[in-house]
Amino acid sequence: MPIKSSNTLDWNRLKIFHMVAEAGSFTEAGRRLRLSQSAVSRQVSALEKSLSNVQLFHRHARGLALTEHGQALFETAQELVSKLSATQGLLMEQKDKAAGTLRIAATIGMGTTWLSSRIGLFCQRYPEINLELRLSDYPVDLTRAEADVAIQMTAPNQPGLVQRPFATINLAPYASEEYIRNYGMPQHPKDLDKHILIVYGPTTPALFNDANWLLSLGREDEGVRHPRVYINSNLGMLNACAGGAGIASLPNYLAAERPNLICVLSGIEGPKIPTYYVYPEALRNSKRIHVLREFLLEQASLTEF
Repeated sequence: MPIKSSNTLDWNRLKIFHMVAEAGSFTEAGRRLRLSQSAVSRQVSALEKSLSNVQLFHRHARGLALTEHGQALFETAQELVSKLSATQGLLMEQKDKAAGTLRIAATIGMGTTWLSSRIGLFCQRYPEINLELRLSDYPVDLTRAEADVAIQMTAPNQPGLVQRPFATINLAPYASEEYIRNYGMPQHPKDLDKHILIVYGPTTPALFNDANWLLSLGREDEGVRHPRVYINSNLGMLNACAGGAGIASLPNYLAAERPNLICVLSGIEGPKIPTYYVYPEALRNSKRIHVLREFLLEQASLTEF
């Protein structure tokens, strides 16, 4: 829904509105901006007045919620803030040094384990680069500047993006030592019929389409198996598997986080998932993008994915 304005939007008020929408309250936005709650509220009221008295927030006991008009303005403000952040980073880069903020998007599984455990080393090498990790199992829109770079499991199909091969993730069936003691080691794919399977679900993002291959392994001429446990998180599957709940298909790098996990049916080759290092064409010459890719490729060469 279009918003009519009688004059030019005040950028400072728009930034404050954006922070309030993200924080969910005037008090929290004020804390982040180092302004009083009343000052933040006044700026939002002034912004609403400049937009022909359009209401941007619903006030309720637990905080604030965007109105339809507020959501439309927030989406525009989000894009502006993201693009300005990316541009600021480019301007901060010196001729011979990478500097500025780098916003990295990754899946929750990779981001909270493999990637985050290497942040310390990267920050030591590049002290003038600040990092923001944005973790989600759903893709970000780099064309809308929601991040500067993404490590993703699907090749991008939007124009204006650069993709580079990163690593190939190998899925394999794992179980804990405790589970094997209690239920035995499966020797053949058909043996999975007698075991407890932990699978991704019940709904599966497109990037995890291959995650539930164990349901049909060895049953090509029969119906798929019915799992006992659904978990819509790779980390949840990892923890359940390590806790002895059943057999799960996990990336090798993720299973390596739990020393008590054993690869079962080791002669069976699971799905291979290519991953990509993706960034906007506008950042092709960014030193931050370049040094991060070189660093991650170096670390990937030391990892059994």
